[in-house]
Amino acid sequence: MKGRVEFGYQNAIKYANEISGIANEYNTSRPWLKSEMKLANLHNGFSFGFYSEPGPFSFGFNMSYVWYSGKASGLDGSGVEFKRKLRSHLFTIDLLDMGYYFIQTDKLKIGLGMVPFSFTRGRVSTKLDDGEWKYATHISMLNDYKKSHWYAGFKFQAHAGFFISDELMMKLTIFYQLNYAGKMNLYYVDQDLNPRTVSNYLGSHLFSKPKYFGIRISLNLITD
Repeated sequence: MKGRVEFGYQNAIKYANEISGIANEYNTSRPWLKSEMKLANLHNGFSFGFYSEPGPFSFGFNMSYVWYSGKASGLDGSGVEFKRKLRSHLFTIDLLDMGYYFIQTDKLKIGLGMVPFSFTRGRVSTKLDDGEWKYATHISMLNDYKKSHWYAGFKFQAHAGFFISDELMMKLTIFYQLNYAGKMNLYYVDQDLNPRTVSNYLGSHLFSKPKYFGIRISLNLITD
């Protein structure tokens, strides 16, 4: 039975459109900015996992950390330069990463998989210049309000692996992450960035249960 150790580059595509909505509102209401804040369409980072692969099956454990960082700058009404930052971080643990390869050759592996137990720690924050970070609050199932929160969810995945040698494989994974437990309230972040318009969005884009597509490109070390 073979094993596999995976080192990957990973991104989350449009993890939370609400974050981009806040950044876009900030840019739109300040046409005098010298540099606009980029939208949070991509969270980029890395992943690590290890797997056991009996025959066409794959069972393993994976961790990933991806982030977004946006920054805007300009001059305030007094002519003083300022910098506004917005950031978001995701740390995900996939406790049981399962897959089945329905095509296997000496050079290629293609299959499907799922992760029934995926847990994500999310955090969103903003600050002005060297001030303190203001955090989005995350609402747990126990109604606790915290700076960060663990979401529970699952993944659906499609894999394609290309062997470089008997010991090395390049692998492409496309996945959809759906979180079914845990919400975040972006009110305090939006209030700090867009105090004049934050009340227009109460009950709409200020609450998020993250779900998104992602891509992972990884180098895999094959072991016996």
